[in-house]
Amino acid sequence: MSTSSRMVGGMSNELIKLLDRADAMPAAALLRARTYDLLRLKPGDTVVDVGCGAGLAVAELADRNVTAVGMDVSEEMITVARRRRPQADFRIGDAYRLPLHDREVAGYRADKVFHELADPAKALAEAVRVLTPGGRIVLIGQDWDTIVIDSDQPALTRIIVHARADLTTNPRAARAYRNLLLDAGFREVEVEAHVGVFTGETMLAMLTGLAQAAHSAGGHHPGGVRRLDGGAGAPCRGGPAVPRPAAVRRLRHQVADQPAPQARHPRSRKPAASATAAEARLAGSCM
Repeated sequence: MSTSSRMVGGMSNELIKLLDRADAMPAAALLRARTYDLLRLKPGDTVVDVGCGAGLAVAELADRNVTAVGMDVSEEMITVARRRRPQADFRIGDAYRLPLHDREVAGYRADKVFHELADPAKALAEAVRVLTPGGRIVLIGQDWDTIVIDSDQPALTRIIVHARADLTTNPRAARAYRNLLLDAGFREVEVEAHVGVFTGETMLAMLTGLAQAAHSAGGHHPGGVRRLDGGAGAPCRGGPAVPRPAAVRRLRHQVADQPAPQARHPRSRKPAASATAAEARLAGSCM
């Protein structure tokens, strides 16, 4: 067995399948296309996709006649990307130390990355380094505290959502995008908030995964809880019962719809919104 085969085998095939199913959703495709538009690239420009995963965005950007470079901190994901798209340029690298020269790229894109970063300002300083003067940056990511689920047990659901958010390195990074970009020296910062509504089975694994993560972390309800399917909860060390993931009777996962902020002076430090939407994307020109 090759080294690449062993590495891919170590990655959850179910995770890759889930990501593929999510990427194939029409709404997801439209959002990706919007991020490409915000980059405002010209034919022949070079763009880096940070956190490229299996490389779908890199392939779609290449279809727009630009040179796309995919970066991911996961050697396993890069292996998958190279296997699927051997003609593309994929490199192992994290957001703090990109294997790129100074002022090498005209565009920087990061999708669902910054909520995993403990120091987003450091990552943006690296973005400034690799971007050409006037280059564009687009950040996309959900706010993990801004997830709304239609449930028969709203109090329990709220606990699950917040418990899962607390397991994320930087769960509210998306709502800070605007101020982070301004502080990093970007100008012409634009904010868009989009709502994703999921009613089918495609995202069911994500929903039950929220409960699984909360249960594993030992989150609990002050007065004890019942499972989402109505069964008994499981005892937690040092506390009352906690939820176990189970089939949900009704799935209607919906991101809270938040209005985009009003236009302000580019150096305004007023918060962009009290709570950012799950998919926030910003674009700024590098000074």
